[in-house]
Amino acid sequence: MRSKKPSRQKVAKARIAELFKAMETACQTPPMDIAKAIRELPPIETLPLPWTTWLLICLFAHRARQLWGQRMLRERLPEIVPPSPCMCEQDQPVKLYLPNAPEWALEIECICGFTVFISRTTEEFFMADHRPGIRGGPICIPVYTPPMGSTGKLEPGGRLRELHPNFDTVWYAIEELELADIIKGEDDYGKPMSEDLKPDAHRLTKPAVKQVGLVRDFRKKWTEPSRRLWMAAVIGDWLLAHSLAMELGDKELIENTGIREKQCRDVRLAVVRDRSSRGYDWPFDLYALDELGASEVPRLVHERLLARGEDGKYIADATWRFIEASADARWLPEAFSYLKRLSTRRDCRSRLLVLRVAEYLCRFGHRVGDVLRLVSRHTA
Repeated sequence: MRSKKPSRQKVAKARIAELFKAMETACQTPPMDIAKAIRELPPIETLPLPWTTWLLICLFAHRARQLWGQRMLRERLPEIVPPSPCMCEQDQPVKLYLPNAPEWALEIECICGFTVFISRTTEEFFMADHRPGIRGGPICIPVYTPPMGSTGKLEPGGRLRELHPNFDTVWYAIEELELADIIKGEDDYGKPMSEDLKPDAHRLTKPAVKQVGLVRDFRKKWTEPSRRLWMAAVIGDWLLAHSLAMELGDKELIENTGIREKQCRDVRLAVVRDRSSRGYDWPFDLYALDELGASEVPRLVHERLLARGEDGKYIADATWRFIEASADARWLPEAFSYLKRLSTRRDCRSRLLVLRVAEYLCRFGHRVGDVLRLVSRHTA
């Protein structure tokens, strides 16, 4: 009798549990013979892929930032936070600057129960809960901005961005962390979201918060360059481990990490292809497939721009977002076909899309005369 396949949730939880064990190992002194130790590391499938791992690490770092924000509110604005009932009667957030730190603009959301910190010198922003007794705060992961000082190529925030050049692909990692009970989704008012809806924000769960010390220790050890190749390999970031091995020029390390790097990419590609075949992830799957060099991307773009049926318009519009984000000339014929299709639509959304597609085509000088005729016909 064939054994029952474990559920996605059970697999996700097991991988995260192994990741925390791997972090403990990574924090220890690296072995003398790293090449031999790397050969003996467990298979790729036992750990989450690095696209998920670095999101987890960054979320723990982000919580530390939120705790700093909460401390600043308690120390410097005790008379305002938490807001008084009379402040909460206002529909708009209360705006002010953090005392003795005017580089931080604050927006106190009275109804939602959190304060938004916005850096006036960088792109960083975060939300800290100002309700009594609640530590941390919500985080809008798709618009996450790493703190200054953590955006370098080998820093957690920079590594996360490098793995997700188009940050929409982070939704795959979000779902895995939700399944593993590391984060939970909530709406604008801090209430749990229905499972069939994408949440507005997330928080670390209570079981996850128990690992704060371990992840903090890992981040501290990660600052030591001599440790990074070993630590990257132990937590399953074989792409980075191979890159660091190439920099060292050690043939044995290059060979060992290169084999695992290919396996890592293959597993990621299989996961994305599986999701893509179910048709749930327009256009997130195209971003991920294109980043992995998948051969089917041109076919999928062509098919989806011509999609018909009840969802055809939405599939085509989502595919256009992928073309627009790529900002290169690969998709000129497909974009022109999409423009012709758009020119027959008369809904409000199509007016804006026609202009955006026309701008893309004209930027590369593709059939400019035909493009202008289609635009004038649509706007007439």
